[in-house]
Amino acid sequence: MTGTVDDLFHAVSPAHGARPLEQVARIRALLAEGAEVSAPDEQGATPLHRAVQAPYRDRDPLPSLEMVRALLESGADVHARDRTGVTPAARAVLLNNTAPQAAVDRSVAILELLVEHGARLDGPRGDVMGGSFAHHSTTATPVYAFLLDHGAPTTDTDSLGNTPLHATVSSAQPPLVELLLQHGADTAAVNQLGQTPLGIALRLDQRNDHQRRARSQIVPMLEKAGAPAHVRYPFTEGGPRPIDMQAVRRAAAELRTDDEDNPSLRRHVDETYDSYQHFIDTLKRDCGPDGFVWLLELCRRVLGDTGTTRTLVSEQELRAPFFHHGDLVVEGNLQVMRSFVVTGSLTVEGCLADSRPASGIVIGGDLTAKALYTEGDMHVSGDIEADIVYGYYNDHTLEARTIRGRLVIADDHDVQAPVEAEHHFDIDDYRQGYGEGVQEYLRTLLVDEVFTKSDGDDEAQLNPGALFSRLWEGEAVFRPTDRPAVETGSANDR
Repeated sequence: MTGTVDDLFHAVSPAHGARPLEQVARIRALLAEGAEVSAPDEQGATPLHRAVQAPYRDRDPLPSLEMVRALLESGADVHARDRTGVTPAARAVLLNNTAPQAAVDRSVAILELLVEHGARLDGPRGDVMGGSFAHHSTTATPVYAFLLDHGAPTTDTDSLGNTPLHATVSSAQPPLVELLLQHGADTAAVNQLGQTPLGIALRLDQRNDHQRRARSQIVPMLEKAGAPAHVRYPFTEGGPRPIDMQAVRRAAAELRTDDEDNPSLRRHVDETYDSYQHFIDTLKRDCGPDGFVWLLELCRRVLGDTGTTRTLVSEQELRAPFFHHGDLVVEGNLQVMRSFVVTGSLTVEGCLADSRPASGIVIGGDLTAKALYTEGDMHVSGDIEADIVYGYYNDHTLEARTIRGRLVIADDHDVQAPVEAEHHFDIDDYRQGYGEGVQEYLRTLLVDEVFTKSDGDDEAQLNPGALFSRLWEGEAVFRPTDRPAVETGSANDR
C-alpha cells in the first residue's frame, strides 16, 4: 500500500474521542492526495471494512456514521469482499448481544446506511462456517430484526447444515428464535447431525439460571409452533445417516459383558441420537478414546455387510462430524475438524490432518496417505502407511496395528503401534525437538524451508506447520537423497 492509503486506513479506524468533522476532512484530504477509496490491505479488507467495524467489547470505540457516509459518498465499494469473503455489511453486524444500547443503535444505523447505498443482506455472510446474515445468532434483537426485515434468508444452511433457527436455538437466544418463527422459519429442518431445532433445544445446557431460563422459553415456543423433536428422513450420500437406536441398544447389550468396567459406554447408548454422525460426535466426550474400538464393533453389528466404497473428489475440509460405513477414498488432501469414523479402510491421495485436539478419528481398516499429521486421538484397526507420520500434542494417542513410513515423529504424542520406518523418533528420542542430535539429523533429511528459528533457540528447529504446508501444496520436503551426511544411524539406534 502507498503511504496515503496507509494513512487512510488509520484515519477511518474507530477511535475514542475522535471528532467526526475533523475525521471527514482528513479522509477527503487523503482521497484528494490520491489514496484509493477501496484499496485493499493484506487481508483484502478495504477502508470501508475498517470504518464500519462493530465493537465487540464494551470498551471498544463505536464506528462513525459520518466517516462511513464520507467513504460511501466518495465511491467506496459497498460490495467489496476481503480474502475470507466478508463484506463491509457483515463487519457492521454487532456480535455481542449484551453490548450497550449505544452499540446496538450504531450497528443498526451503520447497516441502514450501507443498505441505502446498495448493500445486500440476502447473500452469504462470508464467515468461515458459511451461512447467511441470519446465522449471526448472538447479535442483539434490534440488529437481528433489521437483518431479517432486509432479506437475510431463513432457509440457508451453514457448513454444519444448520439453518438460522438451529443456530439461534443452539445459542440459546429466545428473542431471535421468536423472530425467526414470525418470519416462517422451517421448524422441521434437519442439520448434518439429523437434528431438528426442537431436538437441539431439548439438549440445551442447564448449568446456570440463564441457560435454564432460555431453555424454558425456547422449548414451549417451538412446541407451540408445531416443531417436531425428531423427524424421519431418507439417507442420502453426504447427509446424516439415520440411526436405529433400538438396534444399537440390542447390539450394545451383547457387548456389555466385556464392558462392565466402563459405565460411560452404557450410558452413551441410553441416550437418543438423531443420526450416526450425532452418535459419534458425543462418543469421545462421553467415553474417551477407549470407546473407539467398541464403537467400530457396535456399528459393524448393527449395519452388517451393507458398507459401500465412497469417493470424495478434490480437497476436503470436514467441519461437521463424518461417518461412512465401508471404504473411503479422498482424491486430495483431507482436513478433519470434528469426529470422523470410517468403518472400512481410508485412502487419502494427499495429506491427512486432524489439527484439532477435540477431534477423534476412527478407521476400521487400513489408512494410506501421503502424510499424516495428528494432534488428536486416532485409532486405526489396520496399518498406517505414509511417507511422513507426525504426532503432536500430549494427552492424545495414535493407535494402529503397524505404522510404516519414511519418517515417523512422536512429538510429545503417545504412539501405540510398532513402527517400521527408515527414520523414527519416538517420544523419548524427540523430546519436543530438543533430543540430542535430533535437529542435526533432520537437517540431513529435510529441505531448509521446513526449519525456522524462534527466540531463545540457538538453531533452527523443524517446524511441523512449515513441513505440512509444503506437503499440502505437493512440494518436496525430503532432500534429493535422505541419507545422512554422517553415519548417525536412525534415532532408535543411537
